[in-house]
Amino acid sequence: LSWVWGNQPDAMALSGTDKFYRDAVGTQAVSAKTLFELLLRSPTARSLDLTERLVADFFQSWEAKTPTAGKEPPRTITALRGRLRTLSPLSPVRSDGPSKSASAPRYSQAQFVSACEEMQVYSEQCFRGVCIVGNGRSVLELRAGRMVDRFATVVRFNDFQINDYEEHIGRQTHLWVVSDWTCVKLLAKYPERTTPVLCAIPYRFMGKPYYEQRRKEIEEELTPAQLKQVSFISSETARDLIEGRNFGDRWPSSGLLTIMHMLKAQSGPVRLHGFDFFKEIDGKIHYMEDTHKANHHAAEEERICMELMRSGQLRFVA
Repeated sequence: LSWVWGNQPDAMALSGTDKFYRDAVGTQAVSAKTLFELLLRSPTARSLDLTERLVADFFQSWEAKTPTAGKEPPRTITALRGRLRTLSPLSPVRSDGPSKSASAPRYSQAQFVSACEEMQVYSEQCFRGVCIVGNGRSVLELRAGRMVDRFATVVRFNDFQINDYEEHIGRQTHLWVVSDWTCVKLLAKYPERTTPVLCAIPYRFMGKPYYEQRRKEIEEELTPAQLKQVSFISSETARDLIEGRNFGDRWPSSGLLTIMHMLKAQSGPVRLHGFDFFKEIDGKIHYMEDTHKANHHAAEEERICMELMRSGQLRFVA
């Protein structure tokens, strides 16, 4: 780890960062902000293709249980990164740090080494889970494709496109989610997609009972071969989603139904990428070229997801 605390930081040959590392070299301890930046730029983070948000998620949990090198101070990284659980996916993750007061936490070289080791374990556990990749245009703001492909289960939606977007959204697809309105049409449009299909049907549509009859219609339209490829989000999951929540005369999106389905299917947090809650960027809501418009209750869906983030069940990857 001479690249940080060694005697020759210039050997890193990382343009624009030499001064930062030189300032850290030779110190007995560094601040929470500096340690976070060291972790973010570390070979561990780079080799795992970690985004700033994933490093911040790790650091928040690590810092909460790690004593500092000096007197035990108030935790300043909470102020620096605690807001990530409620941050909009469209908002940038800022690097403004904690105050430089004498009470700020200080961390030693040994703690940095320990943090790197624990960050690798944390990341490996994270990548055993699910990454649900939405079609929101915010994916184009970050080259997160290699990191997305590290997840054991990658979920994509409807008319998703991989070609020309790999660096932003990855290549892997383990589960293809389609809405009840697109299911039959998209299976016919993409016969080469042999990925397992999950069909999302709202429990109610325009305020009226919907699920059971709609599922029956879809099953009658699909071929025997297609029926073997398709499964359905359960009516119980669709019903539980709307109970006690205000969707008005709208219906939950396939994305929100899938989130609830995945939360029931696994114990750890579900990760999201490309969930913009139907906000337009450059006049469009999808990263691929289309003219799609949303008919969902965007504010209620965002509120539900932010609530799940605060409880630790849901996190964004970027």
